[in-house]
Amino acid sequence: MNNVLQSNRYANTGLIARYESAGKRCGQIAVALGLAVLLGWVTGSVTLTSITPQWVAMPVSAALCLILIGISLFAAGTSHSDRRWRAVQLISATTVFGVALATLLEYRLDIQFVIDRLFLAGADLRDHSPFPGRMAISTATNFLLAGAALVILDTSRPWFPHALAWLSIGISTLTLLGYVYGVSAFYERSFFSTVSLYSAIGTLLAGVGILLIRPAHGLVSLLVSSTVGGLLARRLLPLAVATPLLIGWLRIEGERRAIYDSTLGVALASVAYLILFSLFTWRDAEALRRTDELRLDAEHIRQENQAQMNGLIESAMDAIIMLDETHSIIVFNPAAVEMFGYPSADILGCSLSKLMPQRFRTAHHAQMRAFGLSESIPRRMGKLGKVTAVRADGTEFPAETSISHFNLGQNIC
Repeated sequence: MNNVLQSNRYANTGLIARYESAGKRCGQIAVALGLAVLLGWVTGSVTLTSITPQWVAMPVSAALCLILIGISLFAAGTSHSDRRWRAVQLISATTVFGVALATLLEYRLDIQFVIDRLFLAGADLRDHSPFPGRMAISTATNFLLAGAALVILDTSRPWFPHALAWLSIGISTLTLLGYVYGVSAFYERSFFSTVSLYSAIGTLLAGVGILLIRPAHGLVSLLVSSTVGGLLARRLLPLAVATPLLIGWLRIEGERRAIYDSTLGVALASVAYLILFSLFTWRDAEALRRTDELRLDAEHIRQENQAQMNGLIESAMDAIIMLDETHSIIVFNPAAVEMFGYPSADILGCSLSKLMPQRFRTAHHAQMRAFGLSESIPRRMGKLGKVTAVRADGTEFPAETSISHFNLGQNIC
């Protein structure tokens, strides 16, 4: 699996650049969001800390972690060319990992570190929690995953940090759905207790940014591929993510406003899924059909060119011999059969040295090796030259030769 994920020979460099830029932008937005929350605590703005008084406020510790994650994410997009940015990436991510781990230990061991009240002594956080100032378990888990992913981002197994990012995205999405759908269990109870909307948005941005900042490798490498599979993934993935969320919201809102009951809501959602996914399938199938037609047209042209080339070789009055990169004979036209006396089936795959007297074979092999290592492509070994060749019956005869090198997908002389 690793070989498949790390091998992306047909990656679109333009898409890679765009995705990396989007990953850095996610980091910038995360920093801006964290700073806005801190400003809200300084100025006492409810809008900047929790949007509404009824919703959970984002703790200062979470805002600081979000700022550090954003800095680490931005630095990861620049660390290719500057080791100092690499150091910033690691230090920021490690700090976030440490704070998140300490918070989880507080919950697990029922102890309290100074991080809860380090920045907000006596402040009312409106978080419905017996631990004022402490970020929620799910928020700490998300920061733990994001910090770990950024620390190991450039390891030899790029799928692992991406897997951590996907897990963080899943947890954040559940919290966001709780706010959008009005399901308080996703942000006020148990594992998700006291999760602020800003925390969910910030950790979601961090997870998406981690996926985008290294798009050429790992679990998202398919999205930057120029292959048909990459095209299909880019077309279907946004729809597969957005459509269920939108239809689910419309169904809940319709039932909440008493426009229809639960049974009709299920029926309408099923019909919507059927229609939309049929349209998506039809649209993408049409795009793939056009792509496949272009490929088939190119293959047809290649076959026609190959047929024309074979016709010229077969009808040539001069002997034509073609070799592959190992100097084995792969083409031996009728004129060569007549000249050397070897049936084509007997000579294909043999070394060209077989057509020369024994005493010349060592020198010929050295010359051909030096010619093959030359960097000039296409090229000729020289003008017409006289050599001594040998027929199948062992008789020697003088021959004029001209040797050229060209590439048709494999090295052919």
